[in-house]
Amino acid sequence: MRDNRGSFRTQALFAKGRVNPLEVAVTAPTLVYMRWGWPLTGRSKEMRLIEAALSDRDCGGIVVCGAAGVGKSRIAHEAMT
Repeated sequence: MRDNRGSFRTQALFAKGRVNPLEVAVTAPTLVYMRWGWPLTGRSKEMRLIEAALSDRDCGGIVVCGAAGVGKSRIAHEAMT
């Protein structure tokens, strides 16, 4: 969402393992239904990489990319909880 100056509003995101918060753009909310109750399986390598990056003081952020439906949102959610 843009403020009255045309800039995106930002919000502090406190990431696990990070001392300083990350600034993220605030967007309009969307309704998304996801089944977070199921255990995440088969992604231990990816989770270790994300956790290592979040622990690294020199890391400015992480990009999770992939084809539709491969679990990008799920692994991001798991990494932030």
